[in-house]
Parts: sequence; C-alpha cells; structure tokens
Amino acid sequence: MKLLFFCSRLPQLTRADYARMLLGDHVPLALKHHPTMRRYTVNIVRDEGGDTSPAPVDSIGQLCFDSLQDYQQRLYDSAEGARLVHEDVARFMSAATSWVTGERVVRAAPAGELGTETENDKLFVALRRVAGLSAESFVDRLVNDHLTALMTACPGLVGCVVNEVECRLSEDGERWDAFIEFWLAPGVRGLEQELAAAPGRDVLRVDYDRLVADSCQWSVLEYVQKR
Repeated sequence: MKLLFFCSRLPQLTRADYARMLLGDHVPLALKHHPTMRRYTVNIVRDEGGDTSPAPVDSIGQLCFDSLQDYQQRLYDSAEGARLVHEDVARFMSAATSWVTGERVVRAAPAGELGTETENDKLFVALRRVAGLSAESFVDRLVNDHLTALMTACPGLVGCVVNEVECRLSEDGERWDAFIEFWLAPGVRGLEQELAAAPGRDVLRVDYDRLVADSCQWSVLEYVQKR
C-alpha cells in the first residue's frame, strides 16, 4: 500500500529552506521512528520561477506500508518518537493532502543511490477521468493501452509507475483518479517535448483526450530514502 502526501511549506520559508529542513532534519527522524514504513521517497518540487512566494505544493512524499493499519495504528515506535516527528513537521510544513493508492508498474524506474538526488529528471502527473468512465476502466485503459503505447513511442521516457487512487485520507484536496510518475532520460526536457517528436503522436493525444478530463503536473527532484 502506497500513500502519497502533497505538502506545502510555511509561508515564511523559501522553498530552499523547506527542502533543507525536510531532507536534512525530517527524513532522519522519519526513518528512525516509523518502523512499519517499508519504502520512502521524497520528491522536491522544482522552483521553476525562482521566487520565494508560497506554492500550492512544495514536496510529494511517498510512503509504503504492508497495510493501512500499519500507518494509522503502528506508524511510530513510541510516544516520544511521535512527539519528535510532530514537533519537527510543525517547524516547516503548513498543510498536506494525502491519498491511499495502489501501485502499477508500467516500466520500472531507474535505480539510484539512497539519500541522493536521482540522476533522471522526474515528473508527477495527476489525472481526473472523463465523465461516464468507471475508475476501473480508466486505470485499465490507461495502463494497458495508453501508457504502454506512449512508452514505446517515447524512448526518452525511461520509467513509468501509475498510482491508482483508492481513497483520499485528508478532508480536503482535489479529486484525482490516478497519479503517474515518469522518469526522463538525461537531456530530455519534458513530456510535451518528447511527445511532440513521437511517431503516432496524434493518435496518442486523441486516446488521452478520451480518458482524461483534467490533469496537473509537477517537475520534481527525487530522493529515494528507503527501498
């Protein structure tokens, strides 16, 4: 079971401050005090504009557990561990929206060293399905047809994982049906640029429009902390 947390920083912090506190201070605490956490990845959203204004999403956390109960009931090693983690989060994070997802691997992601920035650029894409299409049909067609064809046509996409939304844990947040993780080959500038040069791109775009009603994309720096 895979949880996704879309997190925002406190307004007085720059994105650089937030990333430093998250990676340098929070990650060691999480690794120490979350004994049931099986996998852990932190994705820092790129500061494309270079300004210091608060952004809707500053990081995307991925935490994997054997069960939802391991997260909800057995997340901390002790009451003291829970206190330390909560106090640390309050220093830099203003809000988080979270989802429970099921992972479906289209093409395995390139493996890098733990705790360091992954060499390959990465994109997170949130998708909402078109009206009248069931959640099951949406994900099946997305994984088995559209993304399989996309990965074949776009050699610059070297990894693809679909996270099918099972439920939203937080009270607020957008209604998304799936989150896709794409890893790009070195030198590839982005998904749109890669698709523009792909054979059969018009067919791929028509197929996409038949599946997707709305989407949102984040370019991120990936740091795998535990695998």
